[in-house]
Amino acid sequence: MRKPTHRTALRGLQLMAAGVGLLCLLCAHGVHAFAAAVLIVRAPDVPMTARGDAAAALAQLGEVTADGDYVAAAKDQGLSPVSDEALMTLAPQEHATLIVVLERGSGGLHVTCREGYSGNAVLTVDLPLSGRHLSPDSSTRLVQAAQQALDTIHGGAKPSPFAKPSPFGRPNTPITAETGASEEAPVEAPAPDAVPVTPDTNAAVDEAQAPSDGSHTLTAQIAAGLGFSTRDIVVPTSAGSRSLSTGAFPAVDLWIRAHGPVSDAFWLGVGFRYQTSLDLTASETPPAGATKETSLRSHHVELGFLPELHFTKTKESVVLGLFAGWAFRGLRPVIDLSLPASTLHGAVLRPELLIPLSEARVVLRIAPEIIAVAGVTQGLRSLGELAGSGLGVGGEVLLTVEAEAWLDVAVSYRESHISVASPWGASFTDIERFATVQAVLQY
Repeated sequence: MRKPTHRTALRGLQLMAAGVGLLCLLCAHGVHAFAAAVLIVRAPDVPMTARGDAAAALAQLGEVTADGDYVAAAKDQGLSPVSDEALMTLAPQEHATLIVVLERGSGGLHVTCREGYSGNAVLTVDLPLSGRHLSPDSSTRLVQAAQQALDTIHGGAKPSPFAKPSPFGRPNTPITAETGASEEAPVEAPAPDAVPVTPDTNAAVDEAQAPSDGSHTLTAQIAAGLGFSTRDIVVPTSAGSRSLSTGAFPAVDLWIRAHGPVSDAFWLGVGFRYQTSLDLTASETPPAGATKETSLRSHHVELGFLPELHFTKTKESVVLGLFAGWAFRGLRPVIDLSLPASTLHGAVLRPELLIPLSEARVVLRIAPEIIAVAGVTQGLRSLGELAGSGLGVGGEVLLTVEAEAWLDVAVSYRESHISVASPWGASFTDIERFATVQAVLQY
């Protein structure tokens, strides 16, 4: 028999190395082929920024797949993408391992993790939002909940970050290079507030939501706007009425609101608003005198509390609120006029009805108001012998449109009439109007 030569041994080693390289390549391809696939389904009232934050967080578990085809298929069949029927019949066709459903919850997001191949719910978790974003803590808890759901789907075994269950429903556990034995990664602690969904509750997961985690999110809006305003004042006196009327003048509109949930249905907020004139001039006609013009400063200030009743937990809920606070209205000339500088103030009550439109991307606010005037400046009272109190009525209509996740554009019109009794037949009247366009920052 011919003995093997060094050349033959070298050729054998080369063939073995090539085989090992090919095997490694096939293994790497197999691991990539079974990389995690996560389908995120967003309810229409969940901000796109929150969906983006969720996608960025879940990317560490695998590939986040686009949901465009699934949403289109659900709408073609007249189904809501977040309904049980769509998630259990259409979503499995996307061949994802895990389906993560994002819906509005009390003070934030209600998240349901579902099996990708059946659509059955595995667990739910509530996460607070920071404005329209997921906070770093919420992102971490989302990943923990998703990993816990994957562990349940895999039958308790945790795959590596780059391994996915095989088509037969079991995990592809990586093999160590040294021993060839299965290497089981350490199991992370589950999300502390994740609630498993049993088969008995799976069909009603939308109704039987997990209890709130008690984290209430404070949201705030800061608005700045420009527009036009008018001011008309009539003061009856013993010598006849004195009036001041402005044309339309540029105006600034600034307001801040912050609120948060006390319970699922009841929210409490605070609000502040300042409206003032820019480059205002006014004409005045004294009795038996000539008309003259002068520069003025007109302003309106209000601050108060705003309790709200939310009829449902979603962003598309109709909201009934009541602004209760104090309002100040002033007019101060740069030079002396026959009408003295004036300030009126009193309690204001303004019921506010918020009606979401177009999947809550547009919100209409209708707010009639009543002002109980409690104080009138002494100079004005002396001029017209006015009473120390009066009554005002008015209202505002505001239309808000979502431009970006962090920015809204609002258009508003506000008008208010104040009347104070006078002994000279007619009453003192003060009418102000504001029409402005505002940029509203969301926090």
